[in-house]
Amino acid sequence: MRTGSAPFWATFNAASSFAQLKSYLERTEPYDDIRAMIFPHGTESVGLPSLDDWRAVLQKARGQAGFVGINDRAYPHHFSALARYHMDISDIPDRHPLPPPVPLKEFEQFCGRCDQDYTVRLVGL
Repeated sequence: MRTGSAPFWATFNAASSFAQLKSYLERTEPYDDIRAMIFPHGTESVGLPSLDDWRAVLQKARGQAGFVGINDRAYPHHFSALARYHMDISDIPDRHPLPPPVPLKEFEQFCGRCDQDYTVRLVGL
């Protein structure tokens, strides 16, 4: 929130997730910056888009584009990406102050209004 980032969560970094991100970026207004953390699952499996493929999609940004946490020379064989992500993401400049916390009651009401529209559900409260 402080960076003005809009996350795009993919189920995995295989061809289907790559196609979803590419389609999403083609349908939306260009973003100033686009950065991606691509999970390094340890093997060059069938259907795994290359870093060059991902770079081409990320170039839809008007400004900065690139990876966070990714070691180009080791991908997809490095699991340090998860730790490197934390360090890299903290280097993204702040754009907005953090908003104040939302009271739990207000959050519950919001979830109640939206529970038919989204597949994410609030449970256990």
